[in-house]
Amino acid sequence: MAQTGTNFLDAPDGRPGWASYFISKGHTIYLSDQPERGRSFWFSGQGSMGYIGSPNSVSDIFTDVANNGNQWPQAKLHTQWPGTGRIGDSTFDAFYRSQVQFQTDNLISEEQNAQAYSALVDLVGDCYITSHSQAGAYGWRVGDMRPDLVKGIVQLEPSGPPFTFRPPFGNDPAFAFGLTDLEIG
Repeated sequence: MAQTGTNFLDAPDGRPGWASYFISKGHTIYLSDQPERGRSFWFSGQGSMGYIGSPNSVSDIFTDVANNGNQWPQAKLHTQWPGTGRIGDSTFDAFYRSQVQFQTDNLISEEQNAQAYSALVDLVGDCYITSHSQAGAYGWRVGDMRPDLVKGIVQLEPSGPPFTFRPPFGNDPAFAFGLTDLEIG
């Protein structure tokens, strides 16, 4: 399961999202969806597409983690999700409805995103990149590919940790280059 740029517009419980915050501070933002994901879906035929997990699996992994076992040592501290994080809670239901499929091959996904976002940076010019979750690696790659244009990178809960298995997906290998699957400078 994956999200689109819409999760930057508003929080699932209706609070303003990051996009609203940055605009309120006078910043111009470019809110996009990743290649092969999002509101205008297109699949290149390379790799394969993942599925949206069941509501229970999404709840267990993302929204009601504190009550669902010891997926990783700090899981019990994951208590900031508004509402119950379970099916039937309006905040959870809105979040679940926003999920989309995704490219499962991390190397294809990382390369496609780095190329697409580098092209956007070429058009925009000097910028700061904010990336979230799986897209954390993409922000680092774009900064590495466009060091004269990317003035800073803000990571919001990026995938990780580097150099070890990534909980809660224990069989998902660590990033080959610490912060990314593809080499950075």
